Amino acid sequence: LEKNWRMPSEEHYDDSAFKYFVMAVLVIILIPTTLSYSKLWKQAFSTEYKGDCQCDDCKKKAKQTQLQSRKPTTWALVKFGLYAFCWILFFYLIATAQSDVPEQPVSFDPYEILGVPIGSDEANIKKAYRKLSLEYHPDKNPGKEAQEMFIKIAKAYETLTDPAVREKWERYGNPDGAGVMSVGIALPSWLVDTKNSMFVLACYVVFLVIVFPTLAICYWTNQKGKAHNQLSQRTMYYFYHMLKDKTRFRKLITVLSTSVEYMTTIPLSQADEPILKKLVSILPDDDKEKERMRKKKDKFPPHAIKNSVLFFTQFSRAQGVLNEGMRRDFDVIVSNAGKLISGAMELTASQKFLVPTIELVGLQQMLVQAVWGPVARMGRDTHLLQIPHVKESQLSHFASRKWKIAHLSQFCKMDPALRKEFLTSELNFDEAKIRDVEKLIRDVWPTDIELRISAKVDEEEDATITAGAIATLVVDVKRPSHVSHGLKGKEEVPIVAHAPHYPFEKEEHWWIILGDERTHQILGLRRISALKEGVEVKIPFLAPKKPGVYTFTTFALCDSYVGFDQKIVLQIEVKEEVIPKEEPKRTDTEGFYSDEEDDDPKAEKSGEESEED
Repeated sequence: LEKNWRMPSEEHYDDSAFKYFVMAVLVIILIPTTLSYSKLWKQAFSTEYKGDCQCDDCKKKAKQTQLQSRKPTTWALVKFGLYAFCWILFFYLIATAQSDVPEQPVSFDPYEILGVPIGSDEANIKKAYRKLSLEYHPDKNPGKEAQEMFIKIAKAYETLTDPAVREKWERYGNPDGAGVMSVGIALPSWLVDTKNSMFVLACYVVFLVIVFPTLAICYWTNQKGKAHNQLSQRTMYYFYHMLKDKTRFRKLITVLSTSVEYMTTIPLSQADEPILKKLVSILPDDDKEKERMRKKKDKFPPHAIKNSVLFFTQFSRAQGVLNEGMRRDFDVIVSNAGKLISGAMELTASQKFLVPTIELVGLQQMLVQAVWGPVARMGRDTHLLQIPHVKESQLSHFASRKWKIAHLSQFCKMDPALRKEFLTSELNFDEAKIRDVEKLIRDVWPTDIELRISAKVDEEEDATITAGAIATLVVDVKRPSHVSHGLKGKEEVPIVAHAPHYPFEKEEHWWIILGDERTHQILGLRRISALKEGVEVKIPFLAPKKPGVYTFTTFALCDSYVGFDQKIVLQIEVKEEVIPKEEPKRTDTEGFYSDEEDDDPKAEKSGEESEED
């Protein structure tokens, strides 16, 4: 009896608890993953266009993005396979967890076993015991259940008649006294089974000695050749040696085209030559550039020519000429161009090169909007194609004698009625197209930005700037269409640019640059994620070392549009630094006290005594 009623004292591994633990972890992973997948699937297979702009190019981009999201990549298939496996494992654990639940211990109640009320006297207990013992005695009732019941009856009678046993039952709930608590560990029992010890040990060795070190080595090998901006270190080294203080658009295109990211991923093929010749025939005709290419033909690798032409294809919106292979190369060019431009700007800005930094921002604008801008200097300017529904064949209407519209900012500042007349009479726009144009001018394009700039010295009451001092350029932004909420510790909500010919969603960013156009040097710059009403931009810079009046230029450059950049001249008067003259120290020989004696009260006291003497 004592053996049957003693509680187990050893630890045991609870398979059921382990399954419930795994299910809890899977729920934490599967719920947000399922919500994310449902959102992606809804966007990928939705037939409804939800964009704000109703122009044909935006609808085409949305459709292409949707079709692209339906194409599964290798990594996407691997992730979905893991996601499906987790769901299968979750339902399997639900189906099998209940069968592994250990039996709960049954409470021992001697009164209930003997069938007597609580508090019965010893006579009634003995009477009930005799009756039940005769009924379940093994000689009269040889069944297994009767034997187990007979043992319980005997134990219940002993508990109620033996004072010592009864005291243990009343105190611990067990007639045998305090039992040892059984600790269940939420790990599967097969993990510690001696039969599986070699298998478990082998798994530990494989993962800890082979798999994890191999993954770490592969990651380190992949990252050791990359800079902090995920560009190849060879590319950054190449940019560092090729980009000079007066490098302009044409050389920038060549340098970007010969980066490691392009040279190692874009192949050369004889089949590309006819298409390249056709593209060259429709690209801007620049005799000076052709002459330069002819003289330095041996210095230009074939990759530079092909990749440069693919850059120009984006600016000319001539993707329809490309075949399938060239289209893949073109996608590589456009998808990596933004990252390469940012890396090049990082180097030019760190070396204080004003000209290439401004040219790189202009190149970024042309890439995003797929137009030829003034920075290219290729004899072609198509930046007015940023206006929705405008075709290249209609650009001549802007330059007509009647309208003389040369810049996009000039078009945006026109009176709405006059602008509507132009769009209706010259371009045959209907009301829907005009609404798209007006919406962009009113809500999206940075047409209402006004900048107020000033220079001062921090922590000084007056605005006097002295030679060699650290001054601060303060730019106050006024933009009624986009107001900053001024939430401290939180970033501003980004403004999404209208870029229907750029394959990715582009957020509007601005570069504020303080430069000296005479020396082509950058004094200070800062990149702003959202230029909104109420934003104050502060850029520290070092004042000139010589006093005088200096003329600097503040450039506000938008990396998402061509034609909205601002250039503000700033005159700064630098005065000579006034160094306060130090008074000569008075010595004891002249009848005065030294500085050390003035600070020491004992010395002061001794000095007074000497004076009295």
